[in-house]
Amino acid sequence: MIGYPATQIPKPAEDTDFEVKCVALFREVLDDPNVCRIGTSGQAQDGVDIKGFRNRAHDQLVGIQCKVKSGNSKLTEKEVRAEVQAALGFDPPLREYIIVATCKNDTRIQQLAIKLTQELKNSGRQMQIEVWGWDTLQDQIRRYEAAMSAFDPGFSPSLQEFDRKLDTIIEGHEELLKKSDLSTIQQNMEISTQTQVRLSRGLSDRILLEELTRIQKQRGFRLTNAAKELSNLVNRAVSGDLANGSPSIRSEICERAARANASPETRDIALGFRSQAAEIDPSRDLFVVDGLLKEAAGDPDAALRHLKARDDIDARSATFLVLVRLHGADAALQWATSSTLGPADLSAVGTFNFVITTVENKEFDKASAFISQVPDTQFEEIPALQLMRALLGLASVLPYDQKSALFHGLPINPKQLQFAGGPRTDILIKAALTDLEALLPIMLELELGDFESTLSEFILWLRLELPDQHDAARAQLIKELSQRDTTLRRVRLALAYDVDFNKDALSRTLLTRKQLGGWTPDERLAAFLIAFHTDSPAAIVEFFEEHRHDLFAQSDIPPSFLAEVEILSLARVRRTKSAKDKLKLYRDKFLTSDQAQLVEENIAAIEENQETDLHRKRYEESGDLSQLRLLVNNLVFENDAELLAHFAPKLARATSTKEDFAIALKVLYATHHDLEVVDLANDFPHLTNLSQEFRTIKGWSLYRLGLVVEAQEVARDLFQECDDSAVVDLAINTAIETGDWPYLQLVVAHQVQRIETLSASNSMRMAKLALEIDSHYVEELRDDALQKEPDNVELLLSAYMLSMAQGKEDQDPQARAWFQKAVSLSGTDGPVQNLSFREVIGHLSEWRKRTCAFNAALSRAEIPLFVFSRESQRRLLDITLGQINRNIDTRDCRLKFPVFAFFGHKNSNCTKCTKSCGARYYRVNDTALSRTFGKDH
Repeated sequence: MIGYPATQIPKPAEDTDFEVKCVALFREVLDDPNVCRIGTSGQAQDGVDIKGFRNRAHDQLVGIQCKVKSGNSKLTEKEVRAEVQAALGFDPPLREYIIVATCKNDTRIQQLAIKLTQELKNSGRQMQIEVWGWDTLQDQIRRYEAAMSAFDPGFSPSLQEFDRKLDTIIEGHEELLKKSDLSTIQQNMEISTQTQVRLSRGLSDRILLEELTRIQKQRGFRLTNAAKELSNLVNRAVSGDLANGSPSIRSEICERAARANASPETRDIALGFRSQAAEIDPSRDLFVVDGLLKEAAGDPDAALRHLKARDDIDARSATFLVLVRLHGADAALQWATSSTLGPADLSAVGTFNFVITTVENKEFDKASAFISQVPDTQFEEIPALQLMRALLGLASVLPYDQKSALFHGLPINPKQLQFAGGPRTDILIKAALTDLEALLPIMLELELGDFESTLSEFILWLRLELPDQHDAARAQLIKELSQRDTTLRRVRLALAYDVDFNKDALSRTLLTRKQLGGWTPDERLAAFLIAFHTDSPAAIVEFFEEHRHDLFAQSDIPPSFLAEVEILSLARVRRTKSAKDKLKLYRDKFLTSDQAQLVEENIAAIEENQETDLHRKRYEESGDLSQLRLLVNNLVFENDAELLAHFAPKLARATSTKEDFAIALKVLYATHHDLEVVDLANDFPHLTNLSQEFRTIKGWSLYRLGLVVEAQEVARDLFQECDDSAVVDLAINTAIETGDWPYLQLVVAHQVQRIETLSASNSMRMAKLALEIDSHYVEELRDDALQKEPDNVELLLSAYMLSMAQGKEDQDPQARAWFQKAVSLSGTDGPVQNLSFREVIGHLSEWRKRTCAFNAALSRAEIPLFVFSRESQRRLLDITLGQINRNIDTRDCRLKFPVFAFFGHKNSNCTKCTKSCGARYYRVNDTALSRTFGKDH
């Protein structure tokens, strides 16, 4: 096999770039498609950047260390020894260890590798050590097409076909041709190949424009590198297959590459591209790139002076970028504001840079206002602007402390992102969906398949958050969980939205895959998510102990988050020393000083069971919303209603989310903070109207405050919509309080229509109400209750008392049977007891004294009506409506029963005057009755 022409392969200049390219090479060298990087810059890797298995044999683990050497710098003996020593600590043990470097081969260093291998063998450790300089690397790279494509993307794959043809010619004629003839044929073929791969001008122009457009459109999406891709395109446009293109297009590509590479590290490359642009098209305007090159040379002030000399969209866009790098986001944004710059005053790239800078500066409203003015042409030129518009719309209905999260991708638990409740939120989510769904086909067009997968997950999450799309989205999630190619990508959403799947089986499968060649990024993330969502600190600690190296080697989850999770989980399982040791290890490595300080305080609080106090102190000192959220979560867990009633409303007012509003409203009602319930409900009507339960709580709070008319309005609106027992009770109570007897007839009739859904006790309760309002449904409701629970003593007695109240106990043979059955079913504790006449007289005397005392207290308004009801063992309904009914039925007009209709609310204005007297007037049988506290009117 001839292999690829021995052209000079460009050396990678950056560590990450070199490692990524070496992955492609060693997948071929080791014959292992699962070769992968195991860490990122700055992470502990035990001397290994890349790992794989020789010929996929799991007992032949190979570690690769990548070293970028610039200029004439060489690999030193000290470096090699240090890296080998670190690699000896790699777990599981390595069988081969290869150091690859971009410096020239060094015989002395290669001899050292042989010596170290022998020393290890003598000590009982089998690990083959090799060092490859750039000479060896180039030889290896040229052997594999995938490696050539990775290291030299400008290389044309069509050359391989010509090499194959040449191989065929040589193999078929090697007996006939001399060696010199073969050399001549190969030389002529290579010359011919170089000529043939240069395309015509028209085709070259079309490809150049398509590639330039694609690279420009990729800007703003993660995992893209415009500088690198433009550099590769320049190689094709200047001396490659597209060199026949128009000078103006080729020059533009050179200029774009110069701009993209105008940084201190790649300034020489940028200068080369700038020279090529000027050489290809001397008329090319290179004003902007000249300014950027001044900044790259270390003189940003000169760059600003240069760029400000001209006022056009490219110069303004470049000026903004230089200001950000020189003076920071605040200064750049202030300059843009003072210059009244809008999207039309900037290039599409400049617009994107402005928006992303504003977002990073947490000025979300400003970014939203700006992007709303962006013309359609800029969205077409930079599709990432469409993504930013969607994210800014979603951020506008998230709490302030969660707005930034969206711009870093979906969190570990997307459910933690709490959108504000209300129709406006649904409108904004649907608008974001429209933008994101329009981006899906563009991702495939731009060859951004990985981001397309991320985008699909994001879209499904938003659909799960929409009430009218939730069920369909959930069904889609269940379906995709069962499909092999989408299972791992849906684990996050399944765990967040409680979609059941076999977690144990998936965990076992993932563990097997790791043992058979290591985890892919999706497998690693899925495994961590399953462990994390157990909510078990012990399970999380166990997972870290088994897979710590893999976790910290990936880039999907921030290492600071992982470090905090591991440390606090250790603390929660009372392994405080281990937690402190890990904190010491991770400080300044994965955690900043400030982050480490917070984690240290958390460890101490967990150790002393004072986490809630810690979050309360932090919130009261800083007013930080995230600390308030943690405090409320802890108070919910501890069921501390009183403190929750103080802090939960603060969180609800800060976030405007349905979840926080629900916690606040319910705890305020449970702790009888009725005035605060009403205030909160009135301040957030859009949230109150989201739930019948919220409106019911507001209605009962109004009732308990004595605002009966307002409570009645709420009750009657709700009664038309639902049959909830709390709503029915509120409707009954407010009707009684306001003397609206016809409405009570309506309530009873409505309950009869749904009698099959009523419990036995509710049917009997409705029968008693029917009796008081003289409804003909008494027997129907009573019989329904007894049919549902025929052996319930309380219901039997109630049925007997109803017959007595109707005067039918002697006429109805069932009544006596009910009473006798109640007696036979009663135990020694009642409710029916056998007493002697003497015992009855004694009880009666005490009862009269007690009743008289409470009657007197009630008449003087010294006790509330509900206390009298409880102590006298009489129902409120009987004391109010029953008294009125007795007034109507009595034959002796001199006999009257008092109707107590006062209430305890002292701050309402009297309906007859403007003073706050606490009076309330009711219309009862056409008679106005009132009871006042204080002065009468």
